[in-house]
Amino acid sequence: MDFVLCGLSYVMCLVYIDDIVVFGRTFDEHLVRLRDVFGRIRTVNLKIKLSKCSFFQRTVLLLRHIISETGIAMQPEKIEAIRTWPCRDLTELRAFLGTCGYYVLSKIR
Repeated sequence: MDFVLCGLSYVMCLVYIDDIVVFGRTFDEHLVRLRDVFGRIRTVNLKIKLSKCSFFQRTVLLLRHIISETGIAMQPEKIEAIRTWPCRDLTELRAFLGTCGYYVLSKIR
């Protein structure tokens, strides 16, 4: 998908493997961007499964993060899991630190 949508990524859409999030400031801008993305997909003869699509969402869950018009946020249940994580031994402590590191690094990027 990165190759197919080259030049559009980060300008009008986000791509992760086979997931595409198209964004726009207004409804009309969103429609134009959808048309551009669908045109690229059609050009290389790829198909979209409508049952897996959601259109015109204000909030999207992608890679364990909530993406909305206000920015990127962590899922509340993931934050709660970190708050209540049991650290009884070294293995659990390492798992906890790895999880925390993932969220800290993803928040910085």
